[in-house]
Amino acid sequence: MSIDAFPQHLVILGGGSAGWMAASYLDRVFNRPDRRRLRITLIESPNIGRIGVGEATIPTLLRFAQFLGIDEATLMKRTHATFKHGVRFIDWNGPDSDYFHPFEALDTTRNFNPAPSWLARSAAGVAGPFDMESGIQRQVAIANRAPKRMMDPDYQGSLPYAYHLDAEEFGDLLADIARSRGVSHVSGRVSEVEHSDCGNVKSLVLDDGRQIEGDLFIDCSGFASVLLGKAMEVPFESFSEHLLCDRAVAIPKPYADGEVARPYTTAKAMDFGWAWRIGLQHREGTGYVYSSKFIEPADAERALREWVGVAEDVPARHLAMRVGMPAETWRGNVIGIGLAGGFIEPLESTGLQLVELALEQLVRYFPLSGINPAARSRFNHVMRTRYLELRDFIVAHYCLTKRSDTPFWQAVTDPAHIPPSVASKLALWNDRHPSDDDNEYTKMLFGHFNWAAVYYGMGGATTDAMRNAAAWCPNPGAHLAELAATANHLIAVLPDHALWLEGLKTIPAKEWAA
Repeated sequence: MSIDAFPQHLVILGGGSAGWMAASYLDRVFNRPDRRRLRITLIESPNIGRIGVGEATIPTLLRFAQFLGIDEATLMKRTHATFKHGVRFIDWNGPDSDYFHPFEALDTTRNFNPAPSWLARSAAGVAGPFDMESGIQRQVAIANRAPKRMMDPDYQGSLPYAYHLDAEEFGDLLADIARSRGVSHVSGRVSEVEHSDCGNVKSLVLDDGRQIEGDLFIDCSGFASVLLGKAMEVPFESFSEHLLCDRAVAIPKPYADGEVARPYTTAKAMDFGWAWRIGLQHREGTGYVYSSKFIEPADAERALREWVGVAEDVPARHLAMRVGMPAETWRGNVIGIGLAGGFIEPLESTGLQLVELALEQLVRYFPLSGINPAARSRFNHVMRTRYLELRDFIVAHYCLTKRSDTPFWQAVTDPAHIPPSVASKLALWNDRHPSDDDNEYTKMLFGHFNWAAVYYGMGGATTDAMRNAAAWCPNPGAHLAELAATANHLIAVLPDHALWLEGLKTIPAKEWAA
């Protein structure tokens, strides 16, 4: 089928953030008001709840929303969004340890790697924390400043930023947009999947007898993986050997009087995993990601309530997590996106980003003239490397710890749980700083700055690396005066985060672009 032979029927199974992101994005790519080349139908069961606990994002979401034609005020109002500068990690290297993984890429640090300077200053015993000498976003975040002024254009600020948002409301916003642009929304539960003679999915039969035929199917049915896992029988590859957390409990927390949202995600190491605090406009999202090998769900819930101070009458939601990915994210004419395409714990807020990446790759390798096996194979390769890279990055947060106070923290540092791709990096950095050349993954999710933020935040600097940096770094710390001046200036001119959110109430929302 050629590009001129559209419309071609794309069927998406499952709503929520992933399903409606797929519907709205692919409609925006292929269709225009005066020419609809791709017919899109989304099937959503009214009886299947959304998981939707992930509320933190990374800056790529701004580009996604802008592409869809959503103005920033509408996005933030509809999703109760607040700003996010990055993630603050507390107690990961022991009691009272604290480091920040920021989003920034300032002019003062963009054109050089700050690690050698910091290592050289560490060798001389004069260095501060890495996150204080490599940038300024930690200072701005801890000062509770918004990343932009009220008059700044949509999706532009003084620092790169993302959002904390209500995932269910985000899905509802995208559903409104997609339906208004012509995406068909079918309410029903799939009771049977019919295959063609060649083994592809031919149609989905709903429990009321309706039959939905399609040419291409996207599985957004979550962990159930109704199409990719069950109908197409794609085996699941677990990452549980390397990532031990397999459960989560989430509790929404009302704000106390005078309490305001922080412009960063808090990730606190707990006895048997880690807990998050994410401030929205109207409440706080909290949760505990843990390993069921070491703690029972009731005890995990109790520990979370004690940490965040939430009352017993606020209901908790318990979730089982299937950590890993399918052996293929595209088999036949079925593509898995969202939880059906893989899942890794949300420590770095990458859930929605992985959906974005899958959609971008699907557009790149879209079957414009029938399914090209080479394109499908390339899609699978790209998505596999993304998940493996993310797995490695999350493993590094655990295996670098010096904690050994519980069986969980003893287990995560066991070499048996560390992938060779992570162990080789750590061995390489014993006498040098991280570099993008060290990464075996192409089109990286995480560059040297990201790895350095975690590696040095967790105390990974070695004496040999410090000594070697000191031997050739000509003027360590030369950039620090400029960093301090920039930080002080931004803290002075950027508005308080809570005041910015108050000002948001006065900005009228707009209709999204057609």
